[in-house]
Amino acid sequence: MAHQPPSFPFPPPSPQGVPPEYSGVDPAYAHAGPPNFGGADPGSWGAPSSPEVPAVPPTLERRNSRVPSILVLAGAALLVLTLLTPWFAFSLTGTDTHNVAVSGYENLNTFNVCANATGTNSQGTTANAGGCFFYYQAGGIGFLFVLAAILVLLSLVLAVISGVLGIRASSAQGPVVTKQVKRPYTLARNAFVLLLVATLLFLLFSIILGGFIVSSICVPGTSASAITGSCAYTMPNGSDPISGNMTWGPGTALFASLMGLVLMAIGFLRLRAYFKEMSAWDPAFQGPTSVPPPAPYPPY
Repeated sequence: MAHQPPSFPFPPPSPQGVPPEYSGVDPAYAHAGPPNFGGADPGSWGAPSSPEVPAVPPTLERRNSRVPSILVLAGAALLVLTLLTPWFAFSLTGTDTHNVAVSGYENLNTFNVCANATGTNSQGTTANAGGCFFYYQAGGIGFLFVLAAILVLLSLVLAVISGVLGIRASSAQGPVVTKQVKRPYTLARNAFVLLLVATLLFLLFSIILGGFIVSSICVPGTSASAITGSCAYTMPNGSDPISGNMTWGPGTALFASLMGLVLMAIGFLRLRAYFKEMSAWDPAFQGPTSVPPPAPYPPY
């Protein structure tokens, strides 16, 4: 028997006329959008993925500059103590040959050196002697103390400005402006550097000047290089010499400066991170951390 082809029904012929214009998109896949090859962002046709970036940062994100700015202001507040208290202090106690009790101090402050002595006799009568002089009056090493004092003042001013601008940036609205989020970090960093240099200078000069004081007051053989210490002394006082003990060491200003350095370091490092985070929302910023805007959909 001869082979017969299968009898499958064929579709009816297309009606005569002009076919509809082809849109380029299969209706069955019209809902799927453009193809996504290799993990590309939908609509980018193979371009690298770009995260969506809102036009302005969230309020919570913007407030991230508030705490580090407060830390910088706290560091600046501690610098006020460096202007009011000594970096290095020497304390003396003793008696003269008539059993008059003598106590005194010599302080190395930010702007001046102050010395005072008080004598109290057995009847309770007291007498004071002493005074202060500014470093610029001393010449020589005194000029270096003045330079360190100027650095402390500059650090204080920059830290206050940085903290104020940082708090203002945390409350800003609208688009991000680079200079508004970068200035708090830059000023806080500069304040930290100036304070660090000033602290090292005060520490160095206090040790040098303190060595002269120890050598001139303490009994021979006392080490003048120690940052802290004590010694016996005999001080000429006409026909009534004074004998006693002297102690010395860092004052409140040095500890306030060190604590201020810690707070400023934490503050300016966090403000730097905040500046980098905010750069994604500033279209004018062209740094390495900027995030490109999403690629537009190409025409089909």
